[in-house]
Amino acid sequence: MLQPGDLIELWAVDARLGGEGGTAFLAHLGEDPAQKVVVKLLSPREGRVDLMRDRLLRDARSLLNLEHPGLPRILSLRLTGQLPNAVMEHIPGEPLSNRVPGLPLNSETAVAFVRELCKPIQALHSVGLRHRDIKPANILLRPGQGPALVDLGLPAAIAPPRRSSWPYVPPEWLSDRQPSDSSLWDMYSLGVVLYELLRGKLVYAGHNVETREEMLALKKAYGPLDPGREVPVDLRRVVRRLTHPDPRKRIRRVEELLARLDAMDLERAEPSMSLDGHTTFPGDDTVSPELTLRPDEPTNVDDIDLDAEEAAEDEPPVEPPAPGQRLEDPIAPPLPRRVVKPESAEKPEDDVPPADIRWVAFLMAALTVLGLLLAAYFTRPFFSGGP
Repeated sequence: MLQPGDLIELWAVDARLGGEGGTAFLAHLGEDPAQKVVVKLLSPREGRVDLMRDRLLRDARSLLNLEHPGLPRILSLRLTGQLPNAVMEHIPGEPLSNRVPGLPLNSETAVAFVRELCKPIQALHSVGLRHRDIKPANILLRPGQGPALVDLGLPAAIAPPRRSSWPYVPPEWLSDRQPSDSSLWDMYSLGVVLYELLRGKLVYAGHNVETREEMLALKKAYGPLDPGREVPVDLRRVVRRLTHPDPRKRIRRVEELLARLDAMDLERAEPSMSLDGHTTFPGDDTVSPELTLRPDEPTNVDDIDLDAEEAAEDEPPVEPPAPGQRLEDPIAPPLPRRVVKPESAEKPEDDVPPADIRWVAFLMAALTVLGLLLAAYFTRPFFSGGP
């Protein structure tokens, strides 16, 4: 494990970034302490560098061609030796994680911040790359400038998400059957960050989650995140769309999100501006033990006009665990959907038999009449009365 003062080629390590287990290090040139860089290790454990050389080179080339003030530039890439690494520009700033949890932002401030954060994300997506680790620790606040998105690494060499990133990972990427397309990952993460800014709390902070399976069950139990009644309805709907467990119902592109932010009405909120005792959020530190949660109830959302496809959902309720509770069976087999058949406008009368029975009765009556006619025909000599 690298310690301050250790060397990565010409670079002397100053500190590890991203907490314990992180693979990014703040370093300086051995002869010039003022020249700071970020060295991102690309170990075989993080993507089998030897087998993914072509893809790493392609991703590095895309980053080399990308210049945006909110994204660090890649300075060099080394795929050989004991410590394959990417050397990236160091962007100074304060991590957003220093402010969250904290006081919740008002809707206008939160939307303005997300608009600025969309700029580096949009630039990254424009060259076909994804970040896949957007969270407050990787968002830097810079006075007089927009936020910066750091710890890019190389998309082809991103390791499985660490525990600190689980709340920001889409449910489909926490399961064993991961999709091949990660285009919706960043949008989901951005939705969780927006939720935390509006709530002033970390999502799922009150739950002791130790495995990816437990986090997956928790996300499925709560369903789409909703910041609450004091937030304008249009903004609540955007947060729910960004964090929907079903990727098919999620906002897919930065351009779509920006269009929704432009069109929303930030003045229209629910009449009740306070959070009553019956409202529970995934980020609350305590949850009333007698409160029963359902996927559509953690934030009292049944009183707002959701989009038609979301309002039409009819999922069976799934109960999330209480904070600190271990899940013995975190993933239950899927329950069958309930099919609600529309009632007919005209109900049949109770005394009218079904159509198939009426046809059988008609056929039997016809056969009876035919039998009587045949019997009368063949027996007429006995009743004719002639000589």
